[in-house]
Amino acid sequence: MVFRAPRRVADQTRRIHDLLRASIIAEEFGYGSLPSEEELRAEFDAPRACVREALTLLEHEGLIVRVRGRGTFVASGRVWTSLREMHGIVQPTDDSIWHGRMRTQVLDWSEVPLSPPVARLLGRVAGDPVLRIDYVAVLDGAAIGGATNYVRFPEAGNLERSMLRVDFYEMLRLGGIAVARSTFRIDTGQADEHDTELFDVDPGAPMLVFEQIIYDDNDTPVDVAFCRTCASRTTLFSRAGIPAEPGGERREPGVMTAERPTPRGETGPRDGETPA
Repeated sequence: MVFRAPRRVADQTRRIHDLLRASIIAEEFGYGSLPSEEELRAEFDAPRACVREALTLLEHEGLIVRVRGRGTFVASGRVWTSLREMHGIVQPTDDSIWHGRMRTQVLDWSEVPLSPPVARLLGRVAGDPVLRIDYVAVLDGAAIGGATNYVRFPEAGNLERSMLRVDFYEMLRLGGIAVARSTFRIDTGQADEHDTELFDVDPGAPMLVFEQIIYDDNDTPVDVAFCRTCASRTTLFSRAGIPAEPGGERREPGVMTAERPTPRGETGPRDGETPA
């Protein structure tokens, strides 16, 4: 297969799309209106057709809403979350959706036999009992995510349906299950009939699909989760860096730190803060 560089016009469209998308995510426009097509054309020194195509791409991604005769506006209802907070092992910031802002709706709470794929991930035998929990996360009255969790016994015996009020991690804490480590596999998919009804999106809309394993403080896998959220309404944030040694010197790349993040429910520096 011979590589062919994109046409200059297509390249301009992509760059305008990237720059406008970055401005929207940085909330430079808030939930207000974007500059007019003519203003954007002048700002980017690009043909109007490139500006229009870039706006069309942003509209298809659910980032903007275009109203004939009124202009282009930033779409509301987007969810912003830190990947570190999604893992459930650090104290969430005050404005985080993980700081008590969500509510849950339980769809299923059943003891079922382990299927082979989940048994493999939990390190158990297929057919062993497991607690299956289906729930929807709700923020500001709208569904933002759905998950099917499989919690192993005997740990699942400490959980009660009434504990799942705010988010899954709070329920585990109330049930005395420590979250010491978790892993995510992040993939993409398309909305099926269930997603269409749950998230009010079109069939085939882009979805983010997560496979998570939660480990306790003995490094034992206690929960496997399969989660879905609407890709056009979700922004994930991640931060990485080389930790500084005492005295301010940064470690060489590849040298790991033994410092343990502050678990949820304990006091300590939050994501992005420096310990005193």
